[in-house]
Amino acid sequence: MKKKFLNTLAAALLTGAVAVSGLTACSSSDDNIAEETQQPAEAPAYRIVIPATIGNGTTRAVDFDADGSTITSTFKTTDIIYAYNKTQEYFYQQTFKPDADAQSANLGNNDNVAYSYLDNLERWTVGDEIVLMYKLSVKYTTDVTESYYQYDGDYSGYAQSGTASSASAHDFAVATVTVTGKTGTGTSEAPYVVTTSKATFTNLGSMFRQRFTFADADDNAIATPTVTKLIIRDENNKIANTYFPLRVAAEQDNFSKGIYLTNPDLSGDVYWAMRFAEGAGKITFLAYTSDSKVYEGTKDAPASGFANGKYYHSNTPITMKPSTSVIQPTATGTVTYATEWNRLDIFGDAIVSGYSTGWYMNIYNEASGKTLTFDNASFYRTAANSYMAIWATSLTFNLQGDNAYTTLGDGAAISNEGGTPLTLTFTGNGTLALTCTKKLNNTNPGFYNSSSLSVVAASGHTLSHTETQNADGTWTFVYTVRPTE
Repeated sequence: MKKKFLNTLAAALLTGAVAVSGLTACSSSDDNIAEETQQPAEAPAYRIVIPATIGNGTTRAVDFDADGSTITSTFKTTDIIYAYNKTQEYFYQQTFKPDADAQSANLGNNDNVAYSYLDNLERWTVGDEIVLMYKLSVKYTTDVTESYYQYDGDYSGYAQSGTASSASAHDFAVATVTVTGKTGTGTSEAPYVVTTSKATFTNLGSMFRQRFTFADADDNAIATPTVTKLIIRDENNKIANTYFPLRVAAEQDNFSKGIYLTNPDLSGDVYWAMRFAEGAGKITFLAYTSDSKVYEGTKDAPASGFANGKYYHSNTPITMKPSTSVIQPTATGTVTYATEWNRLDIFGDAIVSGYSTGWYMNIYNEASGKTLTFDNASFYRTAANSYMAIWATSLTFNLQGDNAYTTLGDGAAISNEGGTPLTLTFTGNGTLALTCTKKLNNTNPGFYNSSSLSVVAASGHTLSHTETQNADGTWTFVYTVRPTE
């Protein structure tokens, strides 16, 4: 459903009284009205007070104790809260900020002044449900939809890095309140006074503190390497990297890849925030190092399963060993390692070699007219959507030695994705074995969109292929290119 979006005055703000006592806040009344002051008369004047309770770890500002065993929530003046009238389906552009770095604060505009001028707030009526979103990302678009506000586990302004401060910046919360009263005439002498029910913020994720050690394949301890990215996933694909609170429940979470930490220091305590859906299982950690190695470790789920709104901390380190499930391919040339997806992206001339597992390959339009050399290279991946996707309009495969591309989650091993004819030219002296789950066609078996694909041998070369159906029902198609004798 499309939402209506209302622009407010440039000076608009909302004022709220929020108290936190210890780890939670309390109020003697659900309706708490602050004192009023004089306002200029050129716009309706409003005073809005929202008493709230915020439990341990449920706000963005989280302070970790020295030993890391507990966390305490406080407000920060840099925090931002957004409001959305769920009943009337209206967005508002103003942001609300606390006026102090403390457990008790008033919510106001960027200048933290007392009163607000909101040219559309007269639409708020008793009984309206208001959704309050604590420091969620905003995707500014001309057509505002349910995706306008989102929790982004990777960025939200900047990536998580494994520090306590970056984890705190990704610990978001949502609350829903009801407008309980509205008095006044909107003049400076009698401003509108809007009261709401108490806001109880619900944490959207959990906080983690974990230690890591590293070992070689023989379990001998080694020094902590320089890690460029730590990818965190769970066995049931229930770690959400994005969450949209205004979407319908079935469409709120996105589980495409889990989350990752950028350039984390794994030599000490590592912190991060993470959101789960029900059913999250054992967590896998993949540490990609500056010398192109991949280390892997796991963390079992508690008996009750992982849940949101918790603080999981442990002094028992997770041992990271050379990964056997994910081995990064070796590539040179115009390439990019998309480690969060375990994908090798090709943008021009490139050479791939060696054995890799858990990785797949995309070849983009920029590689049109270029050469991709397979030098005794092997790709192996069982997940779906792991086929080699090609957007180039012309491409040369230079085969050197025996090469393989195996994807056991897809019907084809290679697909023409560009929507235009692709000429794929084989040269060199070697083989390429394509293993996938279906034959799909007789002309170029192992390929998808074969009708717009032309597979040919380079001048002075011959190209042939064989096909075998394996005992597990998969197919292997071996393409062989040789120089003409």
